[in-house]
Amino acid sequence: MTRERSRRLERDQEARKLAHTEFEIPLIIEAGAGTGKTALLTARAVAWCVGPGWEGHAADAAEAGTVARRVIERVVAITFTEAAAAQMAQRVGEALAALAQGKPAVGVKRELLAVDDEELRARCAALADEVHRLPASTFHSWCHRQLRRFPLEAGMHPLFEVDADGTLVEAAATDVVEESLRGLADDPLADDWRRLAAAGVVPPRIAEALRRLAASGVGPPALDRDPCAPDAVAPLLGRLRGALSAFLAAEQGRLAAVSKNPTATATRTALARALELLDCGADPATLAEFCTRLDPALLERCRKWARSDFAKTEAAALGDAAPTVATAAAACAGPLDSLAALRAEELGAARRVLGSLFGRLRARLRQTGVVTFEDLLVATERLLASSPQVRAELRRDIDQLMVDEFQDTDETQCRIVRWLALDGDRERRPGLFIVGDPKQSIYGWRRADLAAYDAFTSRVAGDGGLVRPLVCNFRSVRPILDEVERVVERVMQAQAGVQPPFQPLEATEGRRTDLGFSTGTWSAVEHWMAWPADAETGEINAGAAVDEANELEARSLATDIRRLHDEAGVPWGAIAVLLRATTAQEVVLECFREAGVPFEVAREREYYRQREVVETAALVRCVLEPGDALALLTVLRSDAVGVPDAALVPLWESGLPAAIAGAQAADVALMAAVDACLVRAAAATPTDLPGAAELPRWPLAVRAAAETIGSLRASVRRDPPDRFVERLRTLWLTEATASARYLGRFRRSRLERFFAELEGALVTPDGSLSPVARFLRRAVEQGRDSQLPAEPDVAADAVHVMTIHGAKGLDFEHVYLVQLHRATGGGRSDAEVELRPSPDGLQYTLFGWPTPGFAEADELRTAQARAEQVRLLYVAMTRAKNRLVLSGRWRVDGALVPAQQAKTFADLVAHRLDPAAAEEQMRDRRRSRSEPERPVQWLVLGAGEAGATAAAAPERARVVDQVRVTAEAAALAELRTAASMRAARRATASVTSIIGDAGGAWTDHREAGDGGAPLRESALAVGGAVHRMLEAIDLTQDLPSQLRDAGARCADALAAVVPSDRLAEARSNLAAVLTVIEGGDCLRRLGELAAKVVARELPLLLPPAPDDPVVGALIGSADLVYTQGDRLVVVDFKTDELRSESELAARAAYHRPQLERYAAALQSALALDESPAMELWFLAADRVVRL
Repeated sequence: MTRERSRRLERDQEARKLAHTEFEIPLIIEAGAGTGKTALLTARAVAWCVGPGWEGHAADAAEAGTVARRVIERVVAITFTEAAAAQMAQRVGEALAALAQGKPAVGVKRELLAVDDEELRARCAALADEVHRLPASTFHSWCHRQLRRFPLEAGMHPLFEVDADGTLVEAAATDVVEESLRGLADDPLADDWRRLAAAGVVPPRIAEALRRLAASGVGPPALDRDPCAPDAVAPLLGRLRGALSAFLAAEQGRLAAVSKNPTATATRTALARALELLDCGADPATLAEFCTRLDPALLERCRKWARSDFAKTEAAALGDAAPTVATAAAACAGPLDSLAALRAEELGAARRVLGSLFGRLRARLRQTGVVTFEDLLVATERLLASSPQVRAELRRDIDQLMVDEFQDTDETQCRIVRWLALDGDRERRPGLFIVGDPKQSIYGWRRADLAAYDAFTSRVAGDGGLVRPLVCNFRSVRPILDEVERVVERVMQAQAGVQPPFQPLEATEGRRTDLGFSTGTWSAVEHWMAWPADAETGEINAGAAVDEANELEARSLATDIRRLHDEAGVPWGAIAVLLRATTAQEVVLECFREAGVPFEVAREREYYRQREVVETAALVRCVLEPGDALALLTVLRSDAVGVPDAALVPLWESGLPAAIAGAQAADVALMAAVDACLVRAAAATPTDLPGAAELPRWPLAVRAAAETIGSLRASVRRDPPDRFVERLRTLWLTEATASARYLGRFRRSRLERFFAELEGALVTPDGSLSPVARFLRRAVEQGRDSQLPAEPDVAADAVHVMTIHGAKGLDFEHVYLVQLHRATGGGRSDAEVELRPSPDGLQYTLFGWPTPGFAEADELRTAQARAEQVRLLYVAMTRAKNRLVLSGRWRVDGALVPAQQAKTFADLVAHRLDPAAAEEQMRDRRRSRSEPERPVQWLVLGAGEAGATAAAAPERARVVDQVRVTAEAAALAELRTAASMRAARRATASVTSIIGDAGGAWTDHREAGDGGAPLRESALAVGGAVHRMLEAIDLTQDLPSQLRDAGARCADALAAVVPSDRLAEARSNLAAVLTVIEGGDCLRRLGELAAKVVARELPLLLPPAPDDPVVGALIGSADLVYTQGDRLVVVDFKTDELRSESELAARAAYHRPQLERYAAALQSALALDESPAMELWFLAADRVVRL
């Protein structure tokens, strides 16, 4: 053993001893993978409880049970998942129970417990009886309890409710936006609203932005400061000036002399010009305009220089100065991108509107007591910061504070721990014991912040605390740990706040000589190169398509695992397949199915889009919201009911939805109505369609479903949630049908999670069930994950397929890390709001418009993500105990790719490959190559591929009726053709577009310009302006004066929608039309009808006619509806310019179908005996035509 390894093991033993004996000063243990951190946390708790903790509380001679209760209640353990918290409490209980019986406890060093055996057993027995009182919880749970305890001090509603799924915040955000829209006329921000609307920022997007802001934990003041103000932009411009100066000083005009590379010369000139503008004191708007007008190719060239990606002529011109130039270019690129992307006016409008709305939303949430998970942390930190009395009271309740997985904390959580354990009088602080490993920080997307971790550890060390490592690995054999070091050490380059230094792991004494699973053709470490072979020549193709590599890898994986089980007797459950993401797992699972390899998928995407969950959620929605037709449709088509598609239309036409909406199982009359609907629907259902004969008894299934829905409606009103869920599971038997399908065990497990979540959701403060139905509807629409994420079933006798994040904290005998070449993320987010912390304050984008400093802050986030990718690789490799396989489409160059440039794991591990050896192996078409004196193999999967995977179980032959198959194939071909034609039709369309398509084009005289070119957009803009004016004017006031005022405003507004070369003409046409209207009979008649007006601009939704090119609905708007005696009259305003009576008649005939559709829609919606009368008001001609 080398001296360095010996020293590392000595420091490891020192750390373990300190955990047992040092309770006065803060102690941070950086526990590498597999070093037994959970056992050490257990030992810490036990050592305190049986030693100093017991002695401190036994001073008043209380009986043992009382002392045990006092001791155990004052050891606070915090971690990041409920499962980990429960496991910690369980481990402490098991250790105490073992010691009470005189047995050894895992992780506990008996010789470090300064208590004699008899007293130790007595104390442990008493503590074991009270261990259920150990306050082990997540950060959020602990904060929740403190806010419940001090709600007034925290400024919280005493009965606050955590919005676990976001539906309450979502609903409140929607309400705030709708209320603001109703008061928009008096809103001082009306112009900002209009600017957002013009940019396509519609109300639902604004509501979504509010929801994201609320979930982030920031407050409304975050949007108060103008990010484009000179003082806010000054730091950015200062950095840009310095970077540009450094760039020009480094390149010394060399790039300007590269005559054969005009892009390089132009880029250098642009950077010099930017520096001139800065030196002249140009304001941010001027600089932004300059950057916006730059050729994007110049900015891209600057980015390439920042990556040291120089063209040959550039590199030759720069010579030794190239690295310095690259560094300076990197400092220029971010600020230049920020200025080029700046849209100050749009960003300002978005900031002001969202700031105002966000303040209202926060006030509403505070009044109603709704908080988010992030609010729990923020409010607790604010409470601790503002109230010394609360801090003192909490410290009095804590003797020892233990925090696990500290590398996953964010800045707010670090501050909470700091207020509790590093603030105030040292004598009154609780002991602090923290366990974490910055090399395993892989939750940056959940706000884990290594910069906050580094700052906290520095604070502890500076305050007299200790930071010690654990390096002795109890999990993996030496060859695997050596491979981890060879692969990871070169790419885990330390950078403060971004990447910790690599720390090698040492195998335990018993595993240092163990070569792992090196049996037969297998080795402890294997590198699989998914390079397919050409089907004809057999030559290896290292550059094959990704899909081809994935398929080869999946086949090889299934074959190897099948052999591992059949030939080596390895249990299925001892094997894990790890992926970066589950999006590409299906190719692996399909090969497993073909090879007969059982598997379990621990975490799956879009839980609420799994079939059995969708169908069961639909049933619950039917129960809770009887009018939910879509939920009813899903239930009818589910496995449990099985209504054929051919029966769906007859069922709806029979009135079944209305009958089931009122269904009550005990109500004979209502069930008789259901029966009548079923009789009518069955008689109207075609029986000659393919498959119809297979489901002859579907009416009975529908009736049974109606009875079940009725019974459950009675139960949900009468029974507590647990009884209702029990009845649901008993009556519907969805678990039985799910279990009978492929992978039934996993489908049943999904349903168990669903029912557990449903039971919790049904417990609402006011007993209202509509939020539950709303949540289920949105969860299915959005494919949300379960609120109760499935934990891996490590005891299952099946291969475990999971993400690397899902495998955190687990280990397996055999680990396959596959699809090394797969990249994840990296695309531009389409989120309405993105927030980034930065030294210059919070940076953000609103609806895609970034603050000036956002690009730089985003670069830091990208750098952190690239660094996290290295740590993710470390975590994946350290899950293996006896065999590790790294598989993917490896690079062939063996390059050392810096972590900040690596896009995939394949980039990070590429340096391990010997290009010459790989080239020889490919040339010789040799499948396997071993490294000298190491149990390490390199396999080219395409070389001599092992052949087909194990045969799947043969399917039973079935007798097929050839005549029937032929007939059904013909029928299906006809249906396919009809379906294709239907699929080509639009979902919705306006009535005017349908009429226009059917009746042919009509060109207004005002739509013709030079050469007869149509100017329909201009004419439509004029017509739209007139319609808006007539909609807005008050019919009880002076109409001509209102029209004149509105006309002036609309004339200005035309500039936003009419091309500049036609704006004068459009304004002239508008003025002409308004002149006719102002002095004409149409306006006078409109005023006379004021008392008879029923509606203006009445929205209409119409069913399409059979021949319409629409499958969903037609959309229209009736300009005016008024009463004339007992009859309604529907009016449509037209601004067509007409020159003769014949044109008037032709135009009226052209528009007539549109009015007929409107009249029919009104008659149907209002159940009128008589169709409304129809009038066309030709405003430009001042004529009213009664149709």
